Amino acid sequence: LQALYSGPNKIDFYRISDKKLLVSLVSFSFGEPVNPVDPNIVSATARFSYDSSDKIVGLGEHRTGQLFYNNYVHSFQKSQVYQYSIGADISIPFYTSTGGYGFLWNLPSFGSVSIQSTFAEWQSNATQQIDFWITTTNPDSTSPYADIISNYADAVGHPLELPWFASGFWQCKNRYRNQTEILDIAQGYYDRSLPLSVIVVDYFHWIHFGDWTFNPACWPSPSAMVSDLNNHGTEMMVSVWPLVDPTSNNFAAMEARGYLVKNATGQAYPFHNPQYSYDPFNPAAREFVWSKVKAGYYDNGIKVYWLDASEPERFLPDQSGTLYYYLGRDLEVGMAFPFMHHQTFYNGLKSVGETEIIVLSRSAWAGSQRYGAAVWSGDIPSTFSELAIQVKVAQNMAMSGIYWWTTDIGGYGGGNIDTPVFQELIVRWFQFGAFCPLFRLHGDRQPNDPDSSCGGSGGPNEVWRFGPTAYGVISKIILLREQLREYVMIHMKIASTKGIPVLRPMFFDWPQDPTAYLAEDQFMFGPDWLVAPVTVYQATSRSVYLPRLPANQVWTHYYTGETYPNGFHVIKTNITNFPLFFRKYVAPLVRMPAVQFFSDVRNDSLLCVSQQCFDDNAPDVAPYYYKRLRVEGYAVLSENSNTLPLNLWFSFKHNDNYVATTSNPPDSSYTVNFGNGFVFSQPGQGLISLDLYYNKDRDDHLTVASAEGLSYAKANGYQFISSQGYIYAQNS
Repeated sequence: LQALYSGPNKIDFYRISDKKLLVSLVSFSFGEPVNPVDPNIVSATARFSYDSSDKIVGLGEHRTGQLFYNNYVHSFQKSQVYQYSIGADISIPFYTSTGGYGFLWNLPSFGSVSIQSTFAEWQSNATQQIDFWITTTNPDSTSPYADIISNYADAVGHPLELPWFASGFWQCKNRYRNQTEILDIAQGYYDRSLPLSVIVVDYFHWIHFGDWTFNPACWPSPSAMVSDLNNHGTEMMVSVWPLVDPTSNNFAAMEARGYLVKNATGQAYPFHNPQYSYDPFNPAAREFVWSKVKAGYYDNGIKVYWLDASEPERFLPDQSGTLYYYLGRDLEVGMAFPFMHHQTFYNGLKSVGETEIIVLSRSAWAGSQRYGAAVWSGDIPSTFSELAIQVKVAQNMAMSGIYWWTTDIGGYGGGNIDTPVFQELIVRWFQFGAFCPLFRLHGDRQPNDPDSSCGGSGGPNEVWRFGPTAYGVISKIILLREQLREYVMIHMKIASTKGIPVLRPMFFDWPQDPTAYLAEDQFMFGPDWLVAPVTVYQATSRSVYLPRLPANQVWTHYYTGETYPNGFHVIKTNITNFPLFFRKYVAPLVRMPAVQFFSDVRNDSLLCVSQQCFDDNAPDVAPYYYKRLRVEGYAVLSENSNTLPLNLWFSFKHNDNYVATTSNPPDSSYTVNFGNGFVFSQPGQGLISLDLYYNKDRDDHLTVASAEGLSYAKANGYQFISSQGYIYAQNS
């Protein structure tokens, strides 16, 4: 990147390799001082021009109904005012341009942005300087958007590695009121053999805001409750708000020590009457809050926190400029509140030795991902039109560097579980939600449950409560997501290491295809799955655009098995299916069946020849124990052969014991005799991963699945589907 001064207040930014003008700073100005104490704090404005063909994507979470921004003006601080945002607006001042660059407005102050057809104007209400960052990509890159978002992650922080449990299904509602309710609901999933990775305790499980502990009358044995859930492979997440009520036992100490947000006179300020907020900009306040969270939740086994109202939530009249934080006035630093709030929990969990960290937050800022922050899209309405909006919101959040994102499946408010419209909506939302980075059901359903001694609650929100038709479809979607968890984790690892999001717009993978930029209502989930959610009530078809694939691949409809060429297609749909496509290989190197080998896994040696075990810590998931088989390179085999030269490793876990291991140097070739079965790889693929499944119901054998490219193979009652070398099993 080259910056050239080209006139008064004008700087042009060129890509050096091809001399392309990317963007120009055409004007900037500073206003009068806005801080009576510090005259260096002023307002500032900067305008940047770009080509009229450039499209802008990113900027956080804004419910515009469009993927790209144009004629769009947004005030940052409105993201924190509930009447404007309903907790569903997040200002992240980073965008990617289809002109080949990424732009970050690196100021946490309140202000605004105006995106127009040929320019973007950024305004800060209070700052000492103008600070922005630009990145670009090689003009010959086949993945320019991956380059840009990776560069951004390098600058502001990569996401952590997603914990395994977070890749499964999350159950939540407004709200489970007591310990008995939540254990009964969890048991309902176990009894139905439905996977349940996370179950959530929503707000008002406390007596007062700021207690950061359970009401013992409703939650008498939290440690035993969590232990019971953990024994079934389920984690508990608990809602934590930043607010403190004057009646809380923690209020007096926090006020005396200056841990609360203040007004201009230095007094604690009740900006969320009658509650106050702790000041996350103050390191001592962060440590204090963590100490209470640790005592109330972590010490009872709860390691996952739901950071609700983390903007922080404010109400009209607008109080901008009246709040004072440890590092300055909200005008100057207010947009970084969630970023600092996330540090409270990240630093706290790290301090007690936790390595798998995730918090679910209603807000974020640039770099929140490096503190384990996932984001959900707030208190959105339960409507088909909102579902359509969320499909585009998801893509913009991915292009804003938020890699862990989810929505309230079914929407949050207004959904009546007894109506045909909602029963169809919840199915369609599940079909979308299963292909979001996090897969989470939540909502405030109607009609409400009767009040109890532990408070009020919305209506039932469990998957079997939406009618038998909906339940039949939803349960299959949950099982499909369960089968895809290894795929999700592979691409979450890529997100962590390379900064490439798993959910991304169509143009991300097909940057040279002009039509891919028009397909705003569909997206890719990793490189293999094309997802086109149905967002219209009683739809019987929808249009889908299938980009061109290499000659040896073809788009395959997941539900019908039909293959399609590239181009636009009108795909029929009913409530039981939707347009979901995956890549199928049609010209494999070697035909390979799924095979059974090893008569008894407990008595045979398995091989390990890699210096680094890729997936050594993956947990067990019923009904399989599994480990991933890693094959590097390729070999041409005869179908009549029963030997295979290759470089590989795998380890297999059964009843917490590893069966291993013959070891060779990782760069050596050797022969492994698999009897009459084969494992294969393809040339040009680089790394191929095969999943190894062990059926607990038949403890006398081990099954390795291998398929012809993307063909189907059956073994031991399971059908194995391969997708670019990854194998998924489902009941056949």
